[in-house]
Amino acid sequence: MSFSSETKIKLAEKAPGKDCCRHAMLAGMFRFSTFTDENTCVFQTETIEVSEAYARLFKEIAGATVVTKKVGTVYKNTLSGEDFKAVYDIVMQYGENLKDIFRCSKCDDHFFRGAFLVSGFVNPPEKPRLELSTASPDLACDAATALTLHFRLPKLSVRRGNQIIYFRDAESVHYFLSYIGAKKEAFEVINAKMLREKNNEVNRKQNFDMANLTKTVNTAG
Repeated sequence: MSFSSETKIKLAEKAPGKDCCRHAMLAGMFRFSTFTDENTCVFQTETIEVSEAYARLFKEIAGATVVTKKVGTVYKNTLSGEDFKAVYDIVMQYGENLKDIFRCSKCDDHFFRGAFLVSGFVNPPEKPRLELSTASPDLACDAATALTLHFRLPKLSVRRGNQIIYFRDAESVHYFLSYIGAKKEAFEVINAKMLREKNNEVNRKQNFDMANLTKTVNTAG
């Protein structure tokens, strides 16, 4: 199982305690899902734990039923019709601006946890990169702006028609994972960075010593 999937499984186990944070996490899951038409959204995952967390939150908060089908190794989750409308009405009751969704100091953490669960990916600690994906340019810009309130501005790009919000330095990946509650995985990222830096320092010293030795031998010859 990939580092990204393991991280999501751990996050799926963490249910927000406060109602406003639960609504924020629901909003993150819903808004970062893929909208196939005006009354249907779809989310796919390789882990049953994340699929169940998605369906459970929608059921508990909005009374909506998410239809889940396993296709090969992927769990396809679909929300449509009246169930879609029930969730949409709850998510959009405060409008489209993210700052209006965040009702307490922890709501934004849970919003981005939900967003990461449905659209995120994180590389193994040795090659730090973390990204979120959405089809909406407005949501991508709004999310990037919200993240800058806590740490550095993420990078933005486009891939196959989707907007990609991403970090590719260990410090930012570490911070984002800590921010959404994946503290153990965040530690692994920063620990890998420290190990790389130590190895680079050792290699530089070895190269320096070898260069000096070569110079001494050449001089003596």
